Amino acid sequence: MSFESRLAQHLQVEGDVMYGAYWCPHCADQKEMFDQASDQIPYVECDSKGENAQPQLCQQKGVQGYPTWEINGELYPGVRSLDEIAELSGFVADPSRSQ
Repeated sequence: MSFESRLAQHLQVEGDVMYGAYWCPHCADQKEMFDQASDQIPYVECDSKGENAQPQLCQQKGVQGYPTWEINGELYPGVRSLDEIAELSGFVADPSRSQ
């Protein structure tokens, strides 16, 4: 299983979420970083015209720009590297190396 797939699964398990909009080029860039695992990213559509939209949730959470990650209850706006997302979420790429 790829690093991207394992990270996406970890985000699902932890309840971490990416908030975005279907028309947002930065959201598309963020998803592309996950390569073939992009459909596994926990994602909330914030634009009411998007598929399965939840604009009320986005507003309630205080999302002001896209993409915004919610990791461990904290909001992180903007595109983030996979390494940064992994670090923020406590993902360990190689569990045998953790101390």
